[in-house]
Amino acid sequence: MCWNNASPIDVSNSLESKDDMADPTSKFTQFIYGALKSPTTRLLPLLHQDLSLLRRKSSATLSGLR
Repeated sequence: MCWNNASPIDVSNSLESKDDMADPTSKFTQFIYGALKSPTTRLLPLLHQDLSLLRRKSSATLSGLR
């Protein structure tokens, strides 16, 4: 491998990949990736539907009070 042809971006990426565990953003992405793989995310659309229904009901009752 010839480092003379490597772009500065390639060098910085190789340096950053070594410090991945110390980088809080990589921990954040690992957390999100883990959350996406967890079964609770399958329930999120259902919770979202429930919240939208509650909002509709509350807005309907508010308009009924006016």
